[in-house]
Amino acid sequence: MLLWQLDLPEIEFFTSNITAYNNNVIVFGFNEYPFHSKITIEPDGTKTVVGNIEFIRGLSNIFVDESLGIFATHGSLYWLTKLNSTGQVVWSTLYDDQIQGLGLEKINAFIKDDQGNIFVTGHFPGDDSANSSDIYLDFLTLKLNSDGEIIWENKYNRSIDSGEEAFDLALKNGYIYVCSESSNDGIGTDHDFVVLKMNALNGEETTQYILTTHRNPKNRV
Repeated sequence: MLLWQLDLPEIEFFTSNITAYNNNVIVFGFNEYPFHSKITIEPDGTKTVVGNIEFIRGLSNIFVDESLGIFATHGSLYWLTKLNSTGQVVWSTLYDDQIQGLGLEKINAFIKDDQGNIFVTGHFPGDDSANSSDIYLDFLTLKLNSDGEIIWENKYNRSIDSGEEAFDLALKNGYIYVCSESSNDGIGTDHDFVVLKMNALNGEETTQYILTTHRNPKNRV
């Protein structure tokens, strides 16, 4: 049974995923390039629109925290932007833009701790991947403070011939667990399921779990 249906003339096309929080949903879209509109929809279908927001181009995903802070990621750069509930940019952090534009960098997962620190993970080109395919990707995990400053980084590369890509992360008892896939025997081979356990305080890796699957292990932690 259809409960309600909304027209969204404020958006020409969507630029982010639809994210749920506190029984509401939020979505971004272009209203007049390069300006975005942010639309919040309540359970009864009531919508609130904030328009003419200009921040990073190439918006990919959004994450909303408990204080309604909005964190936006870029589709092809390791770039995280924090906005307040009205869409104003609070801070924006770009990690290493020396290979900007190749489209090989992306944040795939986000989590916050009780102190307001932020952890993100995803994929980033390795040293030899500037002119290569995605098989050379490493996965990169960052910890940022509440002001968007990078505290530590952890880049994982299983071997020179392997490709890594992280998809999710979890925080438990002071440790970060990063869930990823890795090619197991070099270029063009099957992929394994890899979980890294690292100290949330300093990013040091403590344990590595590798499960050979011979398939694409894009499962969630």
